[in-house]
Amino acid sequence: MDPLANGRRARSLGRGREARRGSSLVELLVAVAVVLVGLLAFTRTLTESLALGRANRQTALATAAAQAALERLQGADPARAFALFNDDPDDDPEGTGTAPGSRFAASGLLAPTDEGQAGRIFFPVTEGSPGVLREDLVDTRLRTPLDLDLDGNIDGADKSGAYRLLPVRVRVAWQDGLATRELEVATILGAR
Repeated sequence: MDPLANGRRARSLGRGREARRGSSLVELLVAVAVVLVGLLAFTRTLTESLALGRANRQTALATAAAQAALERLQGADPARAFALFNDDPDDDPEGTGTAPGSRFAASGLLAPTDEGQAGRIFFPVTEGSPGVLREDLVDTRLRTPLDLDLDGNIDGADKSGAYRLLPVRVRVAWQDGLATRELEVATILGAR
């Protein structure tokens, strides 16, 4: 046996092991990078999923609050619904300040600071005259102007004591982090 050949073979084996060690380190770094990218993607997906779940819960709470307000309106005496749920405490059927009014709470939702309560009911009235029901008011969300007393004429007279149709819009607004979110439902109530 040639001692030189054995030495060359040993050096060649040593270099192969070092090369494999170097490539093993590169492979390990690449594998760690792939795992980190996967973990970051998973974390982002999980965070977005949690935020979407919270937003869905809040929207469900707002929907339930708006539906409950509409059911209260529909369950009220049609001739008194406007007086019960408008912003004017002076026209409350049982005396000043006895009616529920236009604002209501929405359980589980944080009302915007400028609102006080998350829910509010709107009718076709002008600012400053909350007890005067108007059929000539232009409001696309309430589908007005509309002949509220069904006399065939749309005029500027107060219809609060003579309406047969009552346009109503229910809004629930809530604070979601730094943003304010809203849900609105509009309908027209009719005399029974």
